Amino acid sequence: MNPYIDYYVNQSGSGIRGFSGIRYQRGSGWFSRLFSSAILPALKYLGKQSMKTGLNVAEDVLEGKNFKKAIKARTIETGKETAQKGIQKGKDYLQRGRGKRRKKATTKCSYKKAKLSLF
Repeated sequence: MNPYIDYYVNQSGSGIRGFSGIRYQRGSGWFSRLFSSAILPALKYLGKQSMKTGLNVAEDVLEGKNFKKAIKARTIETGKETAQKGIQKGKDYLQRGRGKRRKKATTKCSYKKAKLSLF
């Protein structure tokens, strides 16, 4: 093997410290905005609702109700409630008005109008 190749391979390492990029960059593209503004809150909400449903089912079972009937009833109840809130959130999201505002174009003259003078 060529000794120069080994030398430069060992010297290169992972690059110059000041000029190496970070390992993971957080983007600001459409997917990250969609994820942070719509998907992540929806997942958090659904997680809370599933915990609430599970606790209600456990409460029904402790009261002596049938497990399958309790799951079915509480799931339907939570599903209707979640659908109503989802529809309302969708309406609120559409009415938010987050569009970009643009300034009206102004017309300015870059030259000064000459004054009329007679003599």
